[in-house]
Amino acid sequence: MSLYVDPAELDRAAGIYTGAATDTAALVDTCPTSVDAGLATGPLTGMIAQIVTDLAGMVEVLGGTGGLLTTTAQTYRDAEDEAAAALVRTWSE
Repeated sequence: MSLYVDPAELDRAAGIYTGAATDTAALVDTCPTSVDAGLATGPLTGMIAQIVTDLAGMVEVLGGTGGLLTTTAQTYRDAEDEAAAALVRTWSE
């Protein structure tokens, strides 16, 4: 059994995750920094703070996944290069 991994496809997926992280981080700028909601100001401020915290976590996960996919793609490229060099050395002897 063999497994073929296309590093270019991993790079493509990494770009999607990294782009999603960037887009999600931009959402934080759209959150209000203060609210005036009378008696509901406290709870509403707490909800907004939770949303911003959750967005930050999502940005971290998306960005980390993009980075992991990029590293994985490069690892596969390096392994392919090493395997090809080993074949050339073996066949040259």
